[in-house]
Amino acid sequence: MNSAWRTVTLSDLPLQHWGKHSYLHRPIGLLKRWRQGSWLMQWADAIGAALILIVFALAPFVSTTLIGLLLMACAAYWVLLTVTDDQQAGITPIHLLVLLYWGVSVVATALSPVKAQAVEGLIKLTLNLLLFALMARVLRSPVSALW
Repeated sequence: MNSAWRTVTLSDLPLQHWGKHSYLHRPIGLLKRWRQGSWLMQWADAIGAALILIVFALAPFVSTTLIGLLLMACAAYWVLLTVTDDQQAGITPIHLLVLLYWGVSVVATALSPVKAQAVEGLIKLTLNLLLFALMARVLRSPVSALW
């Protein structure tokens, strides 16, 4: 029973081996030296938490256009954190399942007879999934444990 659960939760997946040989994983940590010298990036997790807080605090009261802009800011900040990341352990099995869901959505968008609405929905889904990735990164940091 235990081995079946480990298979379902993708616990036996060799992510470190994949990360060493993947072209998609190469940009992670590319600007690590810049982050170490940056004054602003010392507060990276706190800034990420503030962005997340702003999104959730303003979402019920502002237009969807502003929410989209805030989600784009969160996505850009997640990309900045990922490219400057000095830690290599950021992918968990739930991230892989979310990535699989996004991949299925991309295929569904490509095969959709109504391309404009499908692409609009894919953009919204992508922004929300990037917010999830930012939240997963920020909430796992030791700084957020103090809050």
